[in-house]
Amino acid sequence: MRILLVNPPWRRFFGASAPLPPMGLCHIGAYLKNSRPEHELALYDADLAPAAERAYRPSQFSNKHLDYVARVSNPADPLWMDVLEFIKGFGPDVVGITVMTATYASVLTLARLVKIAVPGCKIVLGGKHVTALPEHALKDENVDYVVVGEGEITFTELMDNINSPEKVLGLYYRNELGKPAFTGPRKFIEDLNELPLPVFLAANDKYDFQDALKAPNSTWDLIGARGCPFNCSFCATEHLVRTRSVEHILREMEYVNKNFGITHFRFQDDSFSFSKKRALDICMALKETGFTWECNTRVDLLDDEIVNLMKTCNCRSVSIGIESASKATLTRIHKKMVASQLGDLNT
Repeated sequence: MRILLVNPPWRRFFGASAPLPPMGLCHIGAYLKNSRPEHELALYDADLAPAAERAYRPSQFSNKHLDYVARVSNPADPLWMDVLEFIKGFGPDVVGITVMTATYASVLTLARLVKIAVPGCKIVLGGKHVTALPEHALKDENVDYVVVGEGEITFTELMDNINSPEKVLGLYYRNELGKPAFTGPRKFIEDLNELPLPVFLAANDKYDFQDALKAPNSTWDLIGARGCPFNCSFCATEHLVRTRSVEHILREMEYVNKNFGITHFRFQDDSFSFSKKRALDICMALKETGFTWECNTRVDLLDDEIVNLMKTCNCRSVSIGIESASKATLTRIHKKMVASQLGDLNT
């Protein structure tokens, strides 16, 4: 089959552009390409603006909101015409679209336009938003399937059973009565080291980091662990933590550095230092590479030893989810952290 993975346009409506390939689709694309090479597979990043149009100006996200609302559902908009030109040229049998809450309106327009432009094409949605609201997504007549949870294996098995979705775990579809049906949950992938390196570039254009002059100022996002052991009420992540080995992480960094010249990396793990030993091991390994890096974690998962080693091992910044200095709020959102741990913020 001809399979097209699509990152829907969103930033482009605001005059910006995607800086990196969509991480979720990179994982799915690499897995599918590695395990089912008989398919014709491509990634289309509709949020990657042509090089001449790229200019990231954050203020436009507020200034152009009303313009976005008017354009996102207008099939005659030049941006949509550009998107459809590529999709029709590829002629997909299946289009898989990644969905965030912010992009949902764009996704529904995209699904409708693809069904018109490529009759018979199957539309598959995946991502955090539709994992949380799969039946709501299936209310749209243009959506055929919804992958819930991790997508690598589910999406690949769906490609093997595109007309028999009931055989694929982790999938919502419409049954013979036209009602939403769920095939049952799929177990999380236990050994992340068995997955191929998630590097799968867009077919429609080059990102800035693919320019040798811009690579030194670029950042590559990666995931060293999936899941978080905490249970904050506002978060949609899974709570079973699975990790990639330090060696597997370094393989991705070294591949990206060799092929693109990138030397700065951003760990998108929910809590980089959830395991102190693991965090220290990664720091020591990174020290040998000379790469600079940044990460996310919690204030109660840091101590002097970790912070000092991070600094020594070329960590440039740490993003911390404080949420609130109010004890009542921290309790209500199940942060499992006391306000006194926030230091001066509690005074």
